[in-house]
Amino acid sequence: MSHFYGTLQGGRGETTRGGTKSSGLETYTASYAGAVRVKAYVKDGVDYALVQLAKWEGMGIHAVLYDGPIGGPHAPTELDQALRCRTCLHFRHWESFVNGECPPNNEENSDESQAI
Repeated sequence: MSHFYGTLQGGRGETTRGGTKSSGLETYTASYAGAVRVKAYVKDGVDYALVQLAKWEGMGIHAVLYDGPIGGPHAPTELDQALRCRTCLHFRHWESFVNGECPPNNEENSDESQAI
């Protein structure tokens, strides 16, 4: 069973591919100027993505753009989700959480609220 899924749309229609936890899933999208490589893989039980510029047929450069969790470097944890305000989806400050206030609706705290 696939753990990773990918789709490709081109001149001959769409196709899909899957990758397991052990194989991962790797794609290249190239032009005459170089390529972009994206690789999905599992590291320590967490889904990761490697996104990089790559050489293709001698053109382009090698540069890592991102190598981290697929959810992003600051992917919300379950605790973050539990503390998120149900009204405005901002993270609550401790004082606001205790008082049940919505920080963005409180003018003195609006600069301190953390938007997603």
